[in-house]
Amino acid sequence: MFANQHLLLREGKLDPRRISGLTTMLRSDKGVYKASGSPTNVQDWVDQSRVAYTFEQANYENKYGTNLGFESALGAEWVEFISGAATGTTTRDTTVSCYGSASLKLDMTAASGAADVRRRQADIAAVAGEVWSVGAMCKVLSITGAARARLQIEFRDAALAVIGSATIVDFSTIGAWSLVSSLNLTAPALTAWIRINLMVRGDAAGAIAACYWDGAQIVKSASLPNIYSQGQSIKNSFDQRTTSQQPTLTPAVFFGKPGVKFDGSDDILKAIMGAYLTGSSGLVLALLQLTGTTSQTQVIIGSFDEADVTRFVSARIRRTDANPYANMIQREADTNDIVQGGTTISAARYLAVFRSDGSAYTIRLNQREEVLTVAAGANTGDWFSDVTLKDNVTIGGHKQSSEGSYLQAYIALLLVYEGDPGIGSRMRQLERLLRQRGLRALR
Repeated sequence: MFANQHLLLREGKLDPRRISGLTTMLRSDKGVYKASGSPTNVQDWVDQSRVAYTFEQANYENKYGTNLGFESALGAEWVEFISGAATGTTTRDTTVSCYGSASLKLDMTAASGAADVRRRQADIAAVAGEVWSVGAMCKVLSITGAARARLQIEFRDAALAVIGSATIVDFSTIGAWSLVSSLNLTAPALTAWIRINLMVRGDAAGAIAACYWDGAQIVKSASLPNIYSQGQSIKNSFDQRTTSQQPTLTPAVFFGKPGVKFDGSDDILKAIMGAYLTGSSGLVLALLQLTGTTSQTQVIIGSFDEADVTRFVSARIRRTDANPYANMIQREADTNDIVQGGTTISAARYLAVFRSDGSAYTIRLNQREEVLTVAAGANTGDWFSDVTLKDNVTIGGHKQSSEGSYLQAYIALLLVYEGDPGIGSRMRQLERLLRQRGLRALR
């Protein structure tokens, strides 16, 4: 799975799965989960040892590679190679990281000709025709002469001979962490293995360079079934409809972690078990990044009556005066109640929290509470229980008599809690945790 995946999800008692009231969780590296009832501890369920009520994101299979975030000591899973023309070191560095607590440092201190210093992931079994995507976060420290950081991907046959030419992605910008990746590589005929190399490369004598690597991802495209279900009952799954309406998993869009991309055209997830969110208070937390504002209204998550357009509730992004804002709406066969934040949402990454204590809404963006404007009706705090005749729960759009309000964004994490308004303080702690552990650029 993706490196350090649990850093988003647990830090002692701040594991969001152990905060009471968790009913829905979308994790970009695993899928969408619906809790049966309101368990206070769903560790086994999330770890899939007793899977039920799950949506499996099958656009990619993710369980490839070992120690991809270098959180453990370097071993046989990362094979060292320093060419004869190079002098250098490859070490696990616990003082610098993109996220987590460690990274791989490659340091080429001298070269007498074409040379490289590298660590390669232990070879992974592959089959001709498979489509692979690979990426890692890179931070270049210094470069002298004809040198650069390099991601090199090789398809090899059963005898470990390289088939054709390696795929090479070079990077030489000194400074911030950046994603270096190559997507949708088709394994050629005779493929038996795929090999991933993280390198410093020099092309001539005098080349010197140093860089850090962190958060590697290795994924393979998978089949795309119409219904994602696993466990006890298909009626408790999420339905992704046709292939064209399936959001796609994209590696390393959130600081080395993946994001589920909703295209803003017709991608939508719908819980076909009905409207299971029924609390009178609760909270939605979403880690997301807009990719466009084509739609005036973009639903993050909501619940709707499919026979009547006057009964619904949703947390959403809505474009007004040419700018998009965080927005909460509820209606129960009367008039809309709408509150809206004042921060213009750009293409940056946001940790958005929509909350009701049962009497009023609050909205937070990147740990700052929004000054809310009542755009219609009143700030009632009406939550899911205040909408009758609901037929569904949707992510990425609305489903009434027709579908629409499609989300145009990446989602890395979505948590939905019902009840216990006191979880607000703990969720603010979780916000800080997410910032501290790998999401430092959120402001």
